[in-house]
Amino acid sequence: MLNEQAEAFFKDRIKAAIAMPANRQIGAESELGVASGLLAYACLSGDITPAEHKILHRHIDEARTECIKKLYTEPVRSCA
Repeated sequence: MLNEQAEAFFKDRIKAAIAMPANRQIGAESELGVASGLLAYACLSGDITPAEHKILHRHIDEARTECIKKLYTEPVRSCA
C-alpha cells in the first residue's frame, strides 16, 4: 500500500477535485491527474501491486464521475 504521506496526498487530491465547483472541470482534472500520476509512480517503483493500483484507481474514477455529475445537477455560472 501507499505510505502515510503518499496516501494523505492522494486523498487530498481526490477531495480537492470533488470540492471544486462545476465550472472548474479543468482544475478537477488536474487534481485527478496528479493522483493518477502518484499511483502510476507507486506501481512502477514497486510500492503497490498492479491489483492495488487498480483498486485505488477506482477512487479516481468515482471522483471523476462526481465531478461530471455536478455539471448536470448544479447551476453553472458564466460570465455573460
